[in-house]
Amino acid sequence: MNWIGKYIFDATGQCRWHEAMHIQDEAMQKAYRQNMVIEFICETSAMMGVKVGMA
Repeated sequence: MNWIGKYIFDATGQCRWHEAMHIQDEAMQKAYRQNMVIEFICETSAMMGVKVGMA
């Protein structure tokens, strides 16, 4: 997983900061979409670990 932060310009022309995780592994993407527990674990680890480079 990669934690991505970037500026986004919306349709009205406003600029805002957007942060999200990017899951590169296809099996993990599938599990993330199908299981709420795995979704919670992925998001929690991304926010607490990947974002600071620890996971």
